[in-house]
Amino acid sequence: MKSKAKFQIISWIILFAVLGYWLLVAKDLIKLELENDFENHLGSISLYLLSWSTVFGAATIVAWLNFRFIFLPWRTARLSNPLFVGLELGVLIVVFEFLQWTIQNEPSLIEDNLTVTLFIGLYFLCFAWLADLSHAKKRQRQLTQEKDRAELKLLQSQLNPHFLFNALNTTYSTAISEESTKTAAQILQLADMMRFAIEKSKLDFISVEEEISFLEKYIQLQLDRFAGSDQKWVRSSLNWDGVDVQISPMLIQPFLENAFKFTQFGSDSAEPRLEIDLKVAEGVMNFLVKNSFSAEQVAANQGTGSGIELVRQRLESIYPNRHLLKIETSKNLCCVLLMINLNN
Repeated sequence: MKSKAKFQIISWIILFAVLGYWLLVAKDLIKLELENDFENHLGSISLYLLSWSTVFGAATIVAWLNFRFIFLPWRTARLSNPLFVGLELGVLIVVFEFLQWTIQNEPSLIEDNLTVTLFIGLYFLCFAWLADLSHAKKRQRQLTQEKDRAELKLLQSQLNPHFLFNALNTTYSTAISEESTKTAAQILQLADMMRFAIEKSKLDFISVEEEISFLEKYIQLQLDRFAGSDQKWVRSSLNWDGVDVQISPMLIQPFLENAFKFTQFGSDSAEPRLEIDLKVAEGVMNFLVKNSFSAEQVAANQGTGSGIELVRQRLESIYPNRHLLKIETSKNLCCVLLMINLNN
């Protein structure tokens, strides 16, 4: 993979070097023709084609850079509308000033350069539109492939879910017969969560009520792992206004899993805490989770981070320009804020 990346970098360097050489050659030829003051400043047909090919190539490179570093960040809501418009106008200023420099600021050609700048701006717009379509299709293919891989891994990990459910039901019956009511309740919760993960995760959307019910069971199952003295450090609030809206399943659970995994419960040197707040009102979901941690706890439980990255990709695909995700980490506190507009 690294050798392939190096090859790509070398390829781009060679391409830009060759284009730069021909740009300089074209500039010298055009300057020579202008100094000779020929009636046809572009000279022969070959020089004409070379000059316009150079202009088109340069415009295409600038259009790609404009798409990659201005249009795409704006499209993914990383740039505000005023900043986007200002940067786009700034790029056109650079283009116009470059055209003015090529004619040595000849006053009689200002209108021509403004016209050329306008056409270049339209070309940038068309280029960005086509590139965005291509980028969206490529992204969709990647997400589809990742979803297929995730479903395959899920199938591989299930090992016949009917067998697991039957085993849990048998264990549940045993716990009831032995009057271990707490153990029985935990087994029942675990069975419900497994059924949810296997069945509901295959759906594109489920009701908010189902998602919150799953999260409540997940939080309770995590709390049951700790003694009563540790549970006091956890504050949880899940609220829903009853409005029937849909949500993509299991977007919240990876953040809760990380919070429970990295919080250093039972520490004598600090006061670890975990705060969970989920509100869904008028079709807008606001989720906040805060947890304290220590460097030792993070090092002991460090994962690959693929779960959170997959959530980011799902948010970009399912809720483009309709979500906000912020993950902030200070010295010993991690804060995750997720807002999603669930309205279609």
